Amino acid sequence: MAGDTIRLNLTQQGTDVSGPLAYLLTEKDSNTGTLSGQMRGDTLIADYTFQSEGEESVRLEEARRLLESRAVSSITEVAARVGYQDASSFARGFRARFGKLPSELLES
Repeated sequence: MAGDTIRLNLTQQGTDVSGPLAYLLTEKDSNTGTLSGQMRGDTLIADYTFQSEGEESVRLEEARRLLESRAVSSITEVAARVGYQDASSFARGFRARFGKLPSELLES
């Protein structure tokens, strides 16, 4: 299995710097976007913009929708429906994004 990867190809014209940015976090998230900024000495000051919120964010938003609509009966079920192989990884990601465990939504 491959590890986490980040690809960044920068072009510099004078102090202006720009280029495509892509990342893949194993079993978590992937996305592409652009980075642009300026060099100030040996420091790059830049902004980045991604094409979407990323696969992880989309899956977690769908999971929240399923939990809030009571379309699932267990955490294992919602984790599987949004593409997680492991319910505990799903619960950790959900808590990091929304500040509560998925079981709190399911029980409320």
